[in-house]
Order: sequence, then C-alpha cells, then structure tokens
Amino acid sequence: ALVMVEDTQSNRDILEGKATEPGEGPVSMTLDIYQNKDELSAEEWAKQDTNWNVGSKRTEVAKAGGVTGVSYMWDGLYAGKSTIVTKGKYAYVFGVTWLTPSDRIVRDADAVLKSVIFAE
Repeated sequence: ALVMVEDTQSNRDILEGKATEPGEGPVSMTLDIYQNKDELSAEEWAKQDTNWNVGSKRTEVAKAGGVTGVSYMWDGLYAGKSTIVTKGKYAYVFGVTWLTPSDRIVRDADAVLKSVIFAE
C-alpha cells in the first residue's frame, strides 16, 4: 500500500500519533496492490471492495496506465473515489478522499492516474 497526504505539520503529527487534539486522519491518495489469483475483472474486484458497499454501486469506465478498468464514488467519513484496474495476476486500487469535490487532491489524483505506467 502507498498512502500520500499533504505534507503539513498537522498531518505529520496525526500520522506519527503526536496530534494534540482529537480528530480524524487527513484526506489522502492511496494505491493498494493485491494478488488477483482468480484474475477477476476490475468490475468483479470492485464488487468485493468494502467501499463498494457504502458507495453508489454504479461503476464508470476508467483508465490507469493505459489499462481499462472501473471507478466508483463512495461516501463514509470522507467522500471518495476508487479506480480499479486489473492486469495479469494483480488488482490495482487507486483511491482518493476529499472534504469537498473542488479540493486540489481530487485534481492531483486524476493527474496521478494519467501518469501511471505499467512496466512489462
């Protein structure tokens, strides 16, 4: 798993367990890579994802690294979007959470998806 958050003192304190006031963790961009031994499609993988159960349960076509997959929105503590692509024996789950849809992190996550390259 790869987790990216904005580099602020407040976020560093939260992640290091040094926060002085109670609160939630920061919004983030994430990449989780899972073995996909059954070679499920991206949509099949999405339907078994925990966030699928709290989401709209509606997928849209998405791409990462030139590989077609699916994305879907969900809402819990934060609003979020998961984009899933499967390639070979792996499933790649790209996630982003935000407080408002206009937050910069949403644009940054889109830029990250467009920059992905899968090595052969």
